[in-house]
Amino acid sequence: MIFRIIPILIYSELLALNGKNTFEENWDEKELILLVNKALDDLYNNDSYLIEKNVHERSLVFRFGLYFNKNLEKSQKFSKLDLDIEYNRDLVSSTNKDPKRTKEHHNGICPDLILHTRGTRNNILVLEFKTHWSDENSADLDKLKELTSPNQQYHYQLGISIVFGKKRDDCDFVYVRDGEISKSHLVLKKGEL
Repeated sequence: MIFRIIPILIYSELLALNGKNTFEENWDEKELILLVNKALDDLYNNDSYLIEKNVHERSLVFRFGLYFNKNLEKSQKFSKLDLDIEYNRDLVSSTNKDPKRTKEHHNGICPDLILHTRGTRNNILVLEFKTHWSDENSADLDKLKELTSPNQQYHYQLGISIVFGKKRDDCDFVYVRDGEISKSHLVLKKGEL
């Protein structure tokens, strides 16, 4: 099941998250979401051919990652962090070669994209993607819940599930924080920076 959050928000109309104003109290999260949105804008502006031809999800994630990384490099807050695709290593293992594991994924877990500091527990963002022609994302949402849960070892600060739409405005977003799907969160329209 896809949870659709309609991107109708502008800066002066911030949604409350757990009774807090996400803009004033979590400005770095807002900036991060802006950078994600900018990367999506770039993907749809420059690589719409790939979406029209229904290429494999990994091809789209790769292109998104290139744009996202370019945006991160321009950010004072996030430029020192590492963006990795399908990063599956767990730094706490004795050999540092063991895969990331969770209670539900005993054999290992491999997120589509993560923003973190390698070799530390500084886990900022985990992204999972699906395409509109293959949009069943319940397994991705379960993965995001585990990776952001305070009861698990990774505790990413934010998880985002993105379903690539036929057009940029058709993209679906689901935000996950502290192991729970956020019903109200900052979502922006195409080009809103």
